[in-house]
Amino acid sequence: MSDKISVLVVDDDLETRELYIRWLTGAGYLPTCTAHGREALDLFANVFFPLVLLDINMPGISGIEVLRELRGGDCSPAVIMVTGMDDPEIAASALEIGACGYLIKPFEKNELLIYLAHALRIKELEKKNREHQDSLAQQVKDRTLQLEKALRDLKASQEQLIHQEKLATIGHLAAGVAHEINNPTGYIGSNLGTLTKYLGRINEFISLLEDYSPALPPEKREELKQARKQAKIDFLLSDSRDILAECLEGVERIRKIVAGLKSFSRKDQNVSTLASINDCIENALTVAWNEVKYKATVEKEYGDLPQINCYPNQLSQVFMNLLVNAAHAITEQGTIRIRTWLENNRIVVAISDTGCGISAENQEKIFAPFFTTKKEGVGTGLGLSIVSEIVARHGGDISLRSEVGKGSTFTITIPVEQGPEQIKMS
Repeated sequence: MSDKISVLVVDDDLETRELYIRWLTGAGYLPTCTAHGREALDLFANVFFPLVLLDINMPGISGIEVLRELRGGDCSPAVIMVTGMDDPEIAASALEIGACGYLIKPFEKNELLIYLAHALRIKELEKKNREHQDSLAQQVKDRTLQLEKALRDLKASQEQLIHQEKLATIGHLAAGVAHEINNPTGYIGSNLGTLTKYLGRINEFISLLEDYSPALPPEKREELKQARKQAKIDFLLSDSRDILAECLEGVERIRKIVAGLKSFSRKDQNVSTLASINDCIENALTVAWNEVKYKATVEKEYGDLPQINCYPNQLSQVFMNLLVNAAHAITEQGTIRIRTWLENNRIVVAISDTGCGISAENQEKIFAPFFTTKKEGVGTGLGLSIVSEIVARHGGDISLRSEVGKGSTFTITIPVEQGPEQIKMS
């Protein structure tokens, strides 16, 4: 035996202990002897013995009690009970508690060694069984985690599909609404333009009357003057021009909103075309204006940018999401600043807000699907994930700089010249 195995011998008979020492030493074991159960437990508390030869009948605490304490510990040894009484009930009790063997005195050396080898084999098998159980438990745990993650991913995919279907439905409805609004807006604008022309002609006629007024008799001239004053003709002409101008401005705003809705709901989003990033931002701002106007003053600083080959509808969605998020981040009244410029042959767009800011912990996962810092029921957590995907399709990057209590800045960079692999839809 290359590595000597320690054996604790517990027996109150000196001759028996000496016999065990000779047999065990000769067989390559390393025996340690004690005559009392309490001494054995004290020894075992400081030194671990893989094997214990334990007499049943001893002064003080019995071998059965020692066995019970040894088996109750975290690391229990292989225990062989030794006794001079052939009592089946005691033997059954010892084996039930956890003894690996039950030897009845007198016995031969080989019989003892066989029992020792058998006890060691049992402990080895128990160890392997524990290791195997631990391994199986870890495999089950790992597999459970994998299945839970797969389930979360599946649910996330299902929610994303549902969300995309909702967006498609909303887009279809928006296209219909835009079409319905566009028709009356068209003839309202046309009629307002016609009224403006009519008002101009009326104004010309009144001017002509003024030119001929001196030719009238004095009493008629005065009567005409008083009638014009009482009817407030000058005020009506001036105010009518202002009213028509405001109406035409409102109609133009409606046209822009309708154009934005139609652009967002177009089905040719997979078609790349030359477009201006500044126009995409303006289009997004028009659509998102209702979310922005009550929360923030918008400051715009557009640079002189070249047109690029891109998906303008998708980029408009990117800017709309960022603008709406900026508005939602502002609790009362704040400022949203939009800047664009050209740097190293890349278009840079920075959208800043003076909102609540984002914590460093949340910044690390802000672009992850379904992650949101908004209250429950507000937002889907898909906005910034989709923003990141669209920017990546254009060969660009998006970054965030934020400080809690001061605001956030999202910066997007898109190359001016994009290769086919960047502008091709995946």
